[in-house]
Amino acid sequence: MLEEIILREIESTEEEVSVVLKSLSKNQWIFKHNEEKVLPSASTIKILIMVEAFHRIELGEHRIDEKK
Repeated sequence: MLEEIILREIESTEEEVSVVLKSLSKNQWIFKHNEEKVLPSASTIKILIMVEAFHRIELGEHRIDEKK
């Protein structure tokens, strides 16, 4: 199911795509596509930053409307 969704997204673009997903808890590869090709990651780090930000909001360490 996950593979089908990812492949559909890859096929919908004309861009060159490289995807590798690994379960760190199981130490097992979940999905690989064009894994030998190294491409610039662009702004993907922003996704991880937002995941951590929302996690800290969920823990009550920050508020969504907080300005700093």
